[in-house]
Amino acid sequence: MLMGIAVLFAVSGCEDSDDSADERDYLPRPGDEELTKGPVYINSADLLMLKTYPPKYNVLIKGALPTPCHSWRAVVNPPNEAQKIDVDVYSLVDPNVVCIQVLVNFEGSVEIPNPPPGRYEVRVNGKSAGFIE
Repeated sequence: MLMGIAVLFAVSGCEDSDDSADERDYLPRPGDEELTKGPVYINSADLLMLKTYPPKYNVLIKGALPTPCHSWRAVVNPPNEAQKIDVDVYSLVDPNVVCIQVLVNFEGSVEIPNPPPGRYEVRVNGKSAGFIE
């Protein structure tokens, strides 16, 4: 019984990992430097072109976080000399929180700023998500 209460307490202290509340919840924010960086497990990453003028691009990412206490972040790097735009996706967790060890699915859309004219490969954690032309 006591162990069950401890698990409930640990889970209740975790940040809600439902990222649907704010579409840009993935952006790094003040205080992140106090958290521990961890992995994310990417199941799919698809580049989407929105039907706007000029076109806008998003990467739809589906994956899993190591625990319910982890939050995901994404950083879009500017195009490099090889015409690649790297999106670094990672998780953060408070190192002082005890959390149940269970994978938690997440899904989110990361905005890709329009690069200068050209052809660019968009990569998420090193794997191709598509091309901007």
